[in-house]
Amino acid sequence: MTQTTLPATGAAANPKQPLSPIAQIRCRQQPLPANTGGSSHACVLPDSAATTRTTASAASSANAPLLDQLIARVRACVRDRYLKEQEVLAIACRSKAAVRRDVSLGRFPSPVKTGIKSSRWRESEVMAWVEATTILSRVANPGFSMEEFVSAMSAPAI
Repeated sequence: MTQTTLPATGAAANPKQPLSPIAQIRCRQQPLPANTGGSSHACVLPDSAATTRTTASAASSANAPLLDQLIARVRACVRDRYLKEQEVLAIACRSKAAVRRDVSLGRFPSPVKTGIKSSRWRESEVMAWVEATTILSRVANPGFSMEEFVSAMSAPAI
């Protein structure tokens, strides 16, 4: 298995290009809205009334880093499913304690409060976390850490 080195996130190659969400988090700037991309799971985009499903490989492009594409897909989802904790544990293949620890350390997306005693996770964020974990485990120098990815993903878009 050969490992590929991904291009660094940000605008290092083109100074006129705006910084990527990860580069903005590193510079402590407010993230700009990400470009919409494909989706590896079902979600409804603002301009479409139908649910679209594409593969992550079809969404890859030579110009945009994988991380920015993941964040763009998360932000492009308008109508997103909320997942219960048991569903999240099954998708992430992790224990309840591990998920809660990673949420507190900023390595897993935070749940959304849906009531006084209830909370749910957005499906797009959980699926993007799974894809980011895959990238981190298979690429020699991905150019980001999981903490940076989760903070960029959960930062409000302008």
